[in-house]
Amino acid sequence: MKSTIYTRKGDQGTTALFGGQRTDKNDARVEALGAVDELNASIGIVVSMSTQQATNELLQTIQHQLFTFQAMLANPGDPKNPTKPPHVIKQSHIDFLEKQCDAFDTCNKKLSSFILPGGHPIAAHLQYCRVLTRKAERRIISLHRQSPLVPESIAYINRLSDLFFVLARYMNRLHGVSEDSPRYQ
Repeated sequence: MKSTIYTRKGDQGTTALFGGQRTDKNDARVEALGAVDELNASIGIVVSMSTQQATNELLQTIQHQLFTFQAMLANPGDPKNPTKPPHVIKQSHIDFLEKQCDAFDTCNKKLSSFILPGGHPIAAHLQYCRVLTRKAERRIISLHRQSPLVPESIAYINRLSDLFFVLARYMNRLHGVSEDSPRYQ
């Protein structure tokens, strides 16, 4: 029997969440899921471009963590039987990001001003990942205001944008590209 990617169930503007519950494709939960998915795809671009094994392993770990994040977002739970979803972002995920931020940032020069996103192509893509993370964060906070998420989810996504900033700076340094400050013209 041939398997197909399409089901036609979403042709009326709805999609299924974890457990089969259908919701509008522009629902806050779906918007948050889509923003995290967009971020994860962007990380995949960086991994495909980079030859830095340690950085790629870190980024792939983050991709797996983002799937955990998406599983958590896709599980709205049952209001009649509130239980913690099986996949959640925990403090250990945040601790991991902070450890990575600290390790990579020790290699960077101290900042004295804002810097322009760009430089080496990998650094520029990491800055784009940072921006997509901030976009996802805004969608996640909107969802959180309607349907509270575990508090670690907001801290995690906030810390992730910090890590992308640090990694972008690290990649520029690694590739010998200087950082430019904005001129405010």
